Amino acid sequence: MRSVHRPLLLALALLATLAVPLLLGGRAALGALRDVPASALATILGVTLFGWLARAAKLAVLAHGVGLRLRALQSLLVSLATDFGFLATPGGLGGYAANVLLLRRAGATTSAATAVAAADQIVDALFFAIALPLAACAALRSALPELMLRAAFAGSGVLCAGALLAFVLRRPLLRAAARRAESHRDSRFARAYTLLAQALHDTARLLRGDARATLALAVLTTMQWTTRYGVLWLALGAFGHAVPYAVTLLAQGVVMHVAQWTGLPSGAGGAEFGLAAALAPWLTPAQLAPAALVWRGATLHLALLAGGFALLHLVRANDLPGARPAVAPEGA
Repeated sequence: MRSVHRPLLLALALLATLAVPLLLGGRAALGALRDVPASALATILGVTLFGWLARAAKLAVLAHGVGLRLRALQSLLVSLATDFGFLATPGGLGGYAANVLLLRRAGATTSAATAVAAADQIVDALFFAIALPLAACAALRSALPELMLRAAFAGSGVLCAGALLAFVLRRPLLRAAARRAESHRDSRFARAYTLLAQALHDTARLLRGDARATLALAVLTTMQWTTRYGVLWLALGAFGHAVPYAVTLLAQGVVMHVAQWTGLPSGAGGAEFGLAAALAPWLTPAQLAPAALVWRGATLHLALLAGGFALLHLVRANDLPGARPAVAPEGA
């Protein structure tokens, strides 16, 4: 996709996050925003910031595992800028490239930065593989659509199968990469396979971290996603709608991942319609509309604004002052 289309897609996505709630709730959705208590908005803002800090701390733990020590502020900037990449591109594809590039600028090798990006996604996948069925079990007594429950368990099964397959194939992949690199000496293939082998090795080393690092990753990942997915629950509560937290987590966990296939960044438009369908047993579309505006404002618009400023700062700085490799980087 040509770069000229990316700002247009992002603009369409932002427009969809405003247009769809207004389509669902009409002008009354905007009027309802005036009745939200300031304390509720402050709580939502605080929870959003807490989630950002948890993700930044998780990134710092992963970076430390490959020998890169990021100061707290630098970790936060890289985390916000990476989130900008995920939120601003279809399917979140730009987030992976942003994560690797920014960690490279921080002093990590290409393989180490790739390993951090891969491990980050694997840890998130493991969280959802556990959280989705737990949320489904907690919501079994609710009037949750059967399709949503099936999707939760199916998604969890796919994530678990993917993680198991990656674990089983890690050694054969490493051996195959090493053989290919040996057979293509002094060529681009050799460099590519060597990079792949090193990235796989670094990822495996990250995921085999010591008990403290593993516990920290588990806690921080849980904090990151329960706070991010807790914003909708808080927004609904601010408008007087008591929807179980497990239901909102499950609905977002399924709908947001499916909505990524809409082709618009952050699944804009599709996510709002999907949530309206998933939460139909508890809310009418008109009741969901104002909460959806607050939810998107905190998790998308505010995150894009913060991530854009972070990315701009990092690009202007051209490096990450204060980032210190824990060990001398090896190779490129």
